[in-house]
Amino acid sequence: MDLFGGSRLRRWLSWLPGGNVRAVHLIISGKVQRVFYRRWLQREAREKGLAGWVRNRFDGTVEAVVKGRAFDLEDLVRLAWSGPPRARVSSIEVNLYREAVGRGFKILKSAERGGSDDGKT
Repeated sequence: MDLFGGSRLRRWLSWLPGGNVRAVHLIISGKVQRVFYRRWLQREAREKGLAGWVRNRFDGTVEAVVKGRAFDLEDLVRLAWSGPPRARVSSIEVNLYREAVGRGFKILKSAERGGSDDGKT
């Protein structure tokens, strides 16, 4: 999904069934590990009242699940393209997430190679 046109993301989020609250699964690629990306994303998500989690993956990407109002999700994804000062984001894959998302926004331990990819580690 091309996220440079933010209104496209908002339209995609708004027509999905289930009201205004959505959950999305993000895979963020680029120079996103060892630059405090997870901590930065956690702070931004908490400021917007979003729930979910973020973690590093063995392939060098950062994975996150974020739940909240469509407008706030769109805003967070836009911000995620910049990230903290030392990050360099090359792509963000966004998919609908249908599993339960707890309260708060947590940093999970890094995903292991070949391990579960559902954030329940």
